Amino acid sequence: MSSPNTSTTTSTPKILVAGSAYIHDEGLRELCKLWSRTVQHLDPNVDIVIIDSVSPFEPAVFLGWQCINEDEYNSGRANEHDLHRWVYKFNENIGHLSRGGQDGAGRTFCKSIELGIEGGYDYVVIIETDLLLFRSVTDIVGRMARNGTMIAAIFRNSG
Repeated sequence: MSSPNTSTTTSTPKILVAGSAYIHDEGLRELCKLWSRTVQHLDPNVDIVIIDSVSPFEPAVFLGWQCINEDEYNSGRANEHDLHRWVYKFNENIGHLSRGGQDGAGRTFCKSIELGIEGGYDYVVIIETDLLLFRSVTDIVGRMARNGTMIAAIFRNSG
């Protein structure tokens, strides 16, 4: 991510939208496809990565996007690609805290931030692939840039 002084209101910020995913049924597959189309429709100029936790229904297959697995990414081979729509695939699913597993959501969040930093993005927007949008991410980031806001978080209490 850039420092606050490198993004100005006259330049377009470089934005990465990262979607966390574990697609285990056909309903979630269809929702992920709809999520992808929605993000691309609302924000055609942002880069999109889906962070996949070894889904039985592979997002790279049903979206037709390039897939970079954890080993390939760590070896540096991912830098050979000019990626704007892609899937980062973890080697293993460590589970979710609410289901007795480890902190898979935290791992995905940290990986999204890491990909944003390594990719030179000004903003990283992390949205679960089962959450649909009604507003353009680019508009929200533009407002943040004008106000000098570098970080914003919205959490949904599902309990």
